[in-house]
Amino acid sequence: MGEALESVMKKYKEEEQTLKQALNRQEQINQALVSEVAQLKSMVQGISSTSRQDIEEVFLDRFPSVMKEVLQEKDQKIDELKQKLEDVEKLMKNDRDAILLKVLRETQETKKEIAAMKEEPKEKSGFFSRLFGK
Repeated sequence: MGEALESVMKKYKEEEQTLKQALNRQEQINQALVSEVAQLKSMVQGISSTSRQDIEEVFLDRFPSVMKEVLQEKDQKIDELKQKLEDVEKLMKNDRDAILLKVLRETQETKKEIAAMKEEPKEKSGFFSRLFGK
């Protein structure tokens, strides 16, 4: 039964690591996107021409809304991954507790069976001793 517990724990630990890696990757992507926005803003500021205002209007009007959507999606995915990680940790704890309780019950049953086996010979000899008066 200990091997089953170890197997389950190992599986959940691997899933937990995978989720943590995914969360870290999502945060890196968010940081990269923010960095790109900053670079693009500086590029827009660097453009010097008569159509500068037109470019800024189109770019800055549309880009932030698209960027907000992308960042919201990433944040949503991060939240989902965090929730999944919490669920895995909760499952890990619940499964571990259930397995431990099962093992304890089996151990108690085994102890009862052993005690019953030890008492059986006493009862048998008690019957004969009562029969023959010993």
